[in-house]
Amino acid sequence: MIKTKLLSRLDAFSIDRQSFVNQLNQLTPEQLSTRPTPGSWSILEIVEHLVLAEKIVFKGFPDPESLIPIKKGLSNRLLYRVVIFILKSRRFKVDVPDKNMKPTGLTSLSDLLGSWNQNQIWLREFILNRSQPDLKKAVFIHPVSGPITPSEAIYMLQIHFDKHMHQIQGILSTLETQHREKSTG
Repeated sequence: MIKTKLLSRLDAFSIDRQSFVNQLNQLTPEQLSTRPTPGSWSILEIVEHLVLAEKIVFKGFPDPESLIPIKKGLSNRLLYRVVIFILKSRRFKVDVPDKNMKPTGLTSLSDLLGSWNQNQIWLREFILNRSQPDLKKAVFIHPVSGPITPSEAIYMLQIHFDKHMHQIQGILSTLETQHREKSTG
């Protein structure tokens, strides 16, 4: 039951990701790398951040057999809810919780998309090859909330993705406005 639910969530996420990748493939290198304001991230850097965040949360995609269940305390359950609340909110802007999630801006879109696909393949294989009881155990770690289950991790990644898609739509809107102003000015 939980395996089917997780795979269904992952399939829905994959559809959203593929739609986004199709949109990315329509953008010019300039659109991908332009920072709308000083100190903000470009679209390419946001994609890099999403890829890096998955890698951190999923512990670098190790051999699934090496993942040991981690006990979750009340504080972890509460922190998870706080993180979800912050991710869902458009009002909060927070720094990355782990310096290794910060993009460098040096990775090509092609390489990022290849890594992102590998992340998803690993996660799907992980789900397919785990028993139902194992899928209920916290084996992943978020830098703020601590131990999380596969279900919590997938939900968090979807919310995180959605938050950054909203940010990217804002960047595209800004770039379009700037382009119109240059064309008419």
